[in-house]
Amino acid sequence: MASSHRSPTVAFPTVFLLLLMHALCGELMPTFCSGSSPSRLIRESRRLGYTTSALAEANAEVAVASSAATLQASEPLRFASGITGLLKPLLNAQAKMAAGEYDQEKIRALIETESKSAPVVMYTLSQSPFSIEAKRLLTEASIDFKEIEVAPLFILAEGDNAAKRAELGEMTGRTSMPHIFINGQSIGGLYDGTPGLAALIESGELTAMVQPQKEDSVFDMLMKSVR
Repeated sequence: MASSHRSPTVAFPTVFLLLLMHALCGELMPTFCSGSSPSRLIRESRRLGYTTSALAEANAEVAVASSAATLQASEPLRFASGITGLLKPLLNAQAKMAAGEYDQEKIRALIETESKSAPVVMYTLSQSPFSIEAKRLLTEASIDFKEIEVAPLFILAEGDNAAKRAELGEMTGRTSMPHIFINGQSIGGLYDGTPGLAALIESGELTAMVQPQKEDSVFDMLMKSVR
């Protein structure tokens, strides 16, 4: 009686896993298992797309684009800001009159200290629609800020607060509120300045400006060491 020989059956999942392992070994083994130099490791990692910093930057860009798309500044206030800008000479003169004589060196030193006391510092008039709108935008953007109230309205500022408003005019050329500092640098107000809060939000730059410095990963340090 003739004997029959049956080939062993190999399940499809097993074949698939073997093929996958073969493909991976063909790609990765020459790089990671053969004593390759650091420079080759980096070249291969770049080629295969394992650059963590690039992934982090891509995620940050998506978050910034999403934030800029959802946040919108008030257009009626933007129009009103343009009209207020025409009154800048009168507002500056009124600020100086309200402040009277003051210790300029003392007030300037105080502003410089306050403006650097947090990543985002905002001088406000608490009942001003421009200050209220600026606070809304920062809050909805999930950006922490330190508020320094000068007065409810500009005509009510007195004492050191009136002097701060006048000195801000001397330092930056603008006495209107809000006046916003990021990392100790004046960006102006809501719609005007260098370049102003609304412009930074709409361009997506604001989030990047207030983010803490990112520490390099081990991979990033390795890349820098072989350049």
